[in-house]
Amino acid sequence: MTGVLALHGAGSSAERFRDRLRHIASDESSWRVPTADKRPDPSDKIHYAGLGAAAYRLPCWDIDALAQTGRGSVVLGFSMGAITAMRVLQASPASTRAVVCIAGCHSMMQLLGEPYSAPSAFKGAVLFIHGTADKKIPPALSNECATALEQAGASVDYWTVPGAGHSFGQLGLADPSPIAYRLRQWIEDHT
Repeated sequence: MTGVLALHGAGSSAERFRDRLRHIASDESSWRVPTADKRPDPSDKIHYAGLGAAAYRLPCWDIDALAQTGRGSVVLGFSMGAITAMRVLQASPASTRAVVCIAGCHSMMQLLGEPYSAPSAFKGAVLFIHGTADKKIPPALSNECATALEQAGASVDYWTVPGAGHSFGQLGLADPSPIAYRLRQWIEDHT
């Protein structure tokens, strides 16, 4: 199925995220925006970024279910949703069309020295959008993912937003803007 599978950040919901994406989605009917509803357990620690113990009170997603739902789609995520999008790519590289990671990376485990290993079966496209002043998920982590994916043969775009922190607004995506329009065009080119 083509279209976009959009995954929100920690503590958000499908309704709030869908509302934030209205000016980016050219055809809302082809966008699936689920709410994270899996009760987390310690094995889900890789979905969370910098939340510590609070992470286990917030719902997350079932990666295997998302890999099925997202087959042939662009998988877009913000923050925890971006981490999840990368996990979907790892679980189902041959059937993932493209990935958009906004203020996210593969796993906060990268901070502990666990290097990112790109799936060699993925030959699609990946876009990373990261603010240079993001203190929640360091831009170096998404840069590490971008480099590994490119070396594995994926087509990678990496957009930095100077001075932006960890929010849709600071990244220029909360309202119609040049970067939001550019993102919309990137998604249209890959669906």
